[in-house]
Amino acid sequence: MTTLTNSPVSNAQPKTKIDKIRVLDDCVNQSTEKSAPPLVTVYSHVLLVVDGYTQGISSECQSLAMVLSTIKTDDSISKAVITVVRKALLINSTEATKLHADIQEHLSSLPKLEVSSYAS
Repeated sequence: MTTLTNSPVSNAQPKTKIDKIRVLDDCVNQSTEKSAPPLVTVYSHVLLVVDGYTQGISSECQSLAMVLSTIKTDDSISKAVITVVRKALLINSTEATKLHADIQEHLSSLPKLEVSSYAS
């Protein structure tokens, strides 16, 4: 297991997904002085993959919430359960959308890299 030294967050445990991205971003910023192009490329790829999953989660939560709103029942307990689950799905969708926005902000702030070919 790799331990990060000289990291301002090495002793702190990130609690949310956004905190984890910020920790990763801090690590990348500290390490880019030595190996910027490969590290930034890998970091960008990881963020793009996570961003894709986040968008999928947001979309799926919204779709499931819409499906739940079409269920009709006269039972008050069933109505309450459907309402609670629907609200939870919408909250998850909102959080995923916020995470997507944060990821896009991080991606746009990464340094632009020039690709240079190596002479063989």
